[in-house]
Amino acid sequence: MKALSKSISVATLVVGALLLLRFILKLAGANTTAAFVAWLYTVTGGLMSPFHGIFPTPSLGGLSVIDLPAITALTIYVGSGYGLTVFTASLEKNLRISMLDLKKHLESNDKDQTPTIPPR
Repeated sequence: MKALSKSISVATLVVGALLLLRFILKLAGANTTAAFVAWLYTVTGGLMSPFHGIFPTPSLGGLSVIDLPAITALTIYVGSGYGLTVFTASLEKNLRISMLDLKKHLESNDKDQTPTIPPR
């Protein structure tokens, strides 16, 4: 039952880590021709697309930039992931409680009803 909320937590953690790493590499002015940097920018590019153009990307000189869209995306994705994790965990808890109540109800009904043999 906890699998859904755990999966959402793990996905949120991975997305958050990738976006944070992207921000750090852009801030440090990482070489975009390096294989890892190019891969990371490609992977996070799809996550970033809804946030391009919201804020400017100020340059710090050279290749260094403050990637404000990455910070925005990180905030939105991690906040949404956290909220969704809390929501699904609550649903899972309520479902467990409901299932336990149903089980108790069925067990009490079984005890209350003694089998009767119809007369012949």
